[in-house]
Amino acid sequence: MNAAPAQAVEPDTIYRPRVEQGEWELEYKGRYFYDRDSDEHRQTQSKFALGYGPTSYWWTELYAEYEHTPGSGGGWSAFEWENRFQFTEPGQYWVDVGALVELERTPSGYCKEVRAGLLLERTSTRRR
Repeated sequence: MNAAPAQAVEPDTIYRPRVEQGEWELEYKGRYFYDRDSDEHRQTQSKFALGYGPTSYWWTELYAEYEHTPGSGGGWSAFEWENRFQFTEPGQYWVDVGALVELERTPSGYCKEVRAGLLLERTSTRRR
């Protein structure tokens, strides 16, 4: 009996329907992939992001993804524009409501991914 090799899976980001006007965010994520059977499958992936809350209800963020494989160079592999919207004030109702809209493209203009969805968050409060 042969067991399949374990693979790491990147957890999804948890999006919240809350926006802070005037807040800036600078983010870097780096990943390194390696196939232990062959050195030719090593790869690094870096993701850079700059985000800002221009209003009390809108957050916008730009991502750039760079991939590099030793011996074959590297380059920009994707660009992403993420927007979150806050529809209710935190704690105003029994659930906070917002939305997410994302568009990811390759440098050649190919649309890699479109994501849109409703964001709901309930903050529990204990009554004594």
